[in-house]
Amino acid sequence: MYDENSSNFERSTMKSLITIALIMLTSALLAQPQRGQRVGDSPKIGIISGKVVDLDQQSILEYSNVAVYSVKDSSLIGGSIANENGEFKVTELPFGKFYVVVKFIGYEKNILEDVKIFPGNLEIDLGTVSLQSASEMLEELVVTAERSQIAYHVDRKVVNVSSNIMAAGGNAISVLETVPSIQVDIEGNILLRGSSNFTVFIDGKPTVLESTDVLQQIPASTIENIEIITNPSVKFDPDGVGGIINVVLKKKKVNGTSGVINAMVGTNDKYQTDFLIDVKKSKLNFFIGGDFQDRVFDNLIESSRISNLNDTIIRLDSEGEGDFRRDGKSLRFGAGYQISKKDNLTLSSRIGEYSFARSSFTMQEELTDPPGEILYFDNTNIFSRSAQYYSVDLSWDHEFSKRSKLTTYLFYSGRESENRDRQESFDLDEAGNYLGVNSYFTRVLEESQDNEFRIKLDYTLDFENGSSLESGYQWRRDSDEEDYFFYEKFDPNAEWPSQPTFTNNTEYLRNIHGAYATYGGKTGLFDYKLGLRAEYTDRNLQNIGADLVSVLERLDLFPSIHLARKLGETNDLYVSYSRRINRPRGYYLDPFPYFIDPFTIRVGNPDLEPEYIDSYELGVNKEFKKSFLSLEGYYRITNNMITRIQSVRDDGIFLNYFDNINRDFALGMEVSWNYTPVSWATFNISSNLYNYRIEGEVEGLQSNGSSTNIDGRLNANFSMGSNTRFQLNTILRGPTVTAQGERDGMWGMNLSVRQDFMDKRFSATLQVRDIFDTMNFRSTSIGENFTSVNLRDRESQIFLFTLSYKINNYRPKRNERGAGGFDEGM
Repeated sequence: MYDENSSNFERSTMKSLITIALIMLTSALLAQPQRGQRVGDSPKIGIISGKVVDLDQQSILEYSNVAVYSVKDSSLIGGSIANENGEFKVTELPFGKFYVVVKFIGYEKNILEDVKIFPGNLEIDLGTVSLQSASEMLEELVVTAERSQIAYHVDRKVVNVSSNIMAAGGNAISVLETVPSIQVDIEGNILLRGSSNFTVFIDGKPTVLESTDVLQQIPASTIENIEIITNPSVKFDPDGVGGIINVVLKKKKVNGTSGVINAMVGTNDKYQTDFLIDVKKSKLNFFIGGDFQDRVFDNLIESSRISNLNDTIIRLDSEGEGDFRRDGKSLRFGAGYQISKKDNLTLSSRIGEYSFARSSFTMQEELTDPPGEILYFDNTNIFSRSAQYYSVDLSWDHEFSKRSKLTTYLFYSGRESENRDRQESFDLDEAGNYLGVNSYFTRVLEESQDNEFRIKLDYTLDFENGSSLESGYQWRRDSDEEDYFFYEKFDPNAEWPSQPTFTNNTEYLRNIHGAYATYGGKTGLFDYKLGLRAEYTDRNLQNIGADLVSVLERLDLFPSIHLARKLGETNDLYVSYSRRINRPRGYYLDPFPYFIDPFTIRVGNPDLEPEYIDSYELGVNKEFKKSFLSLEGYYRITNNMITRIQSVRDDGIFLNYFDNINRDFALGMEVSWNYTPVSWATFNISSNLYNYRIEGEVEGLQSNGSSTNIDGRLNANFSMGSNTRFQLNTILRGPTVTAQGERDGMWGMNLSVRQDFMDKRFSATLQVRDIFDTMNFRSTSIGENFTSVNLRDRESQIFLFTLSYKINNYRPKRNERGAGGFDEGM
């Protein structure tokens, strides 16, 4: 049924935002100059358009910078940024003579002279504008400029993977470890601006796996770039607190066959290999790729739990060791065909399997106050999650004209997965000898089948005045069926008994219908894009074990606003707002008890509601002769915050559950500085300073807290000749508060060196990760009648060695001036 419990504050906020959006849209429409309308002595009705490509590869250079100057006094008249297809359009230009400057980081600028706009020539099509890869001759040493590791655009950051040798032999997470806005913990889990909830796309399309799992499965060598979109427009799904991470895979853009093959080996059983073959001939493009990985990471474990029950203090201390393993293999393939000049068809598919396992072997000691008998345990916990998955997607692009286009997209995926959890606990004496009594064994098996289907229509219409309209519809259908089995016994030699009381079946079905529209253009002051998305959600949850049927129906609105202004040739200013949603996962809703270990149980909450996020951003970019500075301010409010709560029962068992009881605020500033003092050295320094505040009440106690947090990175790249590179990466992660406690900070340093051979077709990379053994994790949780402290000291000083071979150098042959460099043909 429709949710009528939204607060007046949320309703009034929504009404205000929609009103503001409508006012801005109306004002922008009224501000559009019409033919015949005069601004001063000359009507501003001229248009200059074109497309930007790489001179040697003829590949698209999206987000290139285009500026129009007056020949008379060299004043800036107008500007634009190329879209994802490399196309640009500068509108509202007066009559006169101009020159156009087209630039992109890592390329020499192209200046187009003698561009004239007059009454009989209002629309100038510059056609294809080519940019030459920058290079510089120093005596007899040729130094080739590489692409900037991180490029900043009005609505996103673009991470160029080829510039990051730290990612050699790794995956997408290896790339993101060095990126501003991103934090990576010791198990490879990601936070985007402090939030673990974000959406991952591959080439703008959904994935069958969870966010962290899919990033672990994508080899870095197959990635062209990664886009970090913290305030996306309503064209994208509104899911995710932090925003969107879009992984753009390599694609062949010129005729011929090319590819890349990689193999990596690391200390303590770390292996990975992958390949990608791409064939393009005339109107047909075909690719096939595969990968295999098996990585093990050791760690030391310490924890302490103190609980106060019935005037007795119980302390449980644990110490031991463990490991976590990630492995998987996949195969992806696809084809694209240009049916006609106006129609393109693309089909792709992926199949694979993956697993994640975590084990711990600890010695435990239980003490009480008033003093009683001291108990000793030998405890083993082995958890594993594995899955087989597949996905297929089909897209068709049709151009009605140069100004209008329709894209139809179909997606279907399936996954079968298993979660297995095994616990073994033996009583010991003080000397560590087995007593043979009070042994305890549990086993959990959770089987699930997930399916997702999407159909999506996107329509784009460009108007003559330079404005554009985008609209679309999407239907998402998600289904999930889970079977849960729990077994326990007290004799290691006994058979596992049937436990019908602890057997459960859950069926979950969700339909989401969404429609959106955006309108973008340019006024005299700024470029703008305004949008509104509406989504209707129908959710049904049936839980057999808990005898529960839960139904939810709701309608949500998601506005977005993006404004940008160019301040001279080298400055950009942008402002944005978006409203987003975080829908609870299936196990967050399941009320049936899940045994994590003999002392901990997790239960879900079927009444859990989504989180709603209001996100604001203000940014400025400044380009200098040898450096680039980016400042981004942001403010994020999460209402109806889903909180994982820990409490202790009367029997001493810890209970984890979920509820909407908190609200959090993040106010911060990200600073990033790229500096190239000499041709052979580049530095990127970034920092994220923010205040995090949380409000709410947990177990009858106020859980208000705040902390000022800082995260920072230093990436230094050095080129020794044209074939040798060094990269130093330093990471700092400051402490922060949580809903029931705090998390300590950490820092670490990594070093990589790469040597190229055979005209850069073959390369070898050596890495040392966490040189000083400082990337450790420590957290504290405090609640009514309990305190819990956990420490994990992960394996450090890891050595990784990677070999890479490029078929046809994964790019066409370049001339001497544009010789490949380190861009790996991108």
